[in-house]
Amino acid sequence: MNQVLDTIKSRRSVRKYQDKQIKDEELEKILEAAIYAPTGHNDQPWHFTIIQNRDLINQINEGAKEVMKTMDVEWIANMGKSESLNIFHQAPTVIIVSGRKDATTPLVDCSAAVSNMLLAAESMDIGSCWIGLAKFYFLNGENREKFNIPENYEVHFGVSLGYKVRKNPEALLRHKNVFNYVDVSSQNINKPNTKLQLGVTMDVIEKRIEETKVAYIPYSGSYDRIPEHIQEVGQWVMEKGLEMTGRVYGTYFNSPEDVAEEDLQYEIGFSFAGDALPEDKIGIKEIPEHTVLSAMHQGPYTEVGPVIHAVVDYAVANGYDIVGPVTEVYLNDPAEVPESELLTDVQFPVMKIK
Repeated sequence: MNQVLDTIKSRRSVRKYQDKQIKDEELEKILEAAIYAPTGHNDQPWHFTIIQNRDLINQINEGAKEVMKTMDVEWIANMGKSESLNIFHQAPTVIIVSGRKDATTPLVDCSAAVSNMLLAAESMDIGSCWIGLAKFYFLNGENREKFNIPENYEVHFGVSLGYKVRKNPEALLRHKNVFNYVDVSSQNINKPNTKLQLGVTMDVIEKRIEETKVAYIPYSGSYDRIPEHIQEVGQWVMEKGLEMTGRVYGTYFNSPEDVAEEDLQYEIGFSFAGDALPEDKIGIKEIPEHTVLSAMHQGPYTEVGPVIHAVVDYAVANGYDIVGPVTEVYLNDPAEVPESELLTDVQFPVMKIK
């Protein structure tokens, strides 16, 4: 296989690193790759702050989390409150990427530079992760000055780098029903376009969710325990003699793409009719009527990632603003059907952008 394509397809976000620092010559090659990224009008509007001091890296981590705690977005606030979360995943090297505000396309240009860095790192078998949460620390002007971020520059991203402790996992399923070929030659007009047979078409729909009362428990840790958690909450609802009204759900406040498995934060809940009070771990709340974009997943709960990404892509492409975390509504019982037949309705709360 072409070496560049092989690197692109094998790269993964790495969130666990060896303690050993990467070599200076490797870091130099990664930084060189960054400045060879394409930019609008050849502005080259980026600035890179390289940090290899663990105390300083931790200072940014803790400062970012303090800001995150104050955010109105629930999943960001929950991540900020996590004592075990390190936004850089204990990496020995962190690069802060800033863009010049008056450039033509600074955010896009910095994104291209980050992508080059990740691929260069992977080509040397160095782990890397794109860290959007780093920007929260640098919202404070004094912090930008402390780390010598130039005036008129805005911090967009961080990048964590370090030697891997394990091999990269296999890639998640990629969406291949995203290609549209135009200007097809006349001799091919009546022939099936096999290039478009690469993936399974996924229907994304807008629908209204009615107001409902739910009993729920917040959890942290692996998604592998979701069936167990569903049983725990359902058992409580039944023991209280409440009428189940059909919604069994999980709401997810962070992602395995951003945090380690043990730091995942989510809640599992059941809708019900009747009166009930919070008790021990069980919370009670009303979910207001709202609009969602929805798509169906069939298969294990741990493989729902591609559907989530498809709904996000659809929202961006069709003028929707995502206004809350993803919720998965479980339509059948994992105790009664095999994993391959589990049905999950993936929902994002949205507002249409005018």
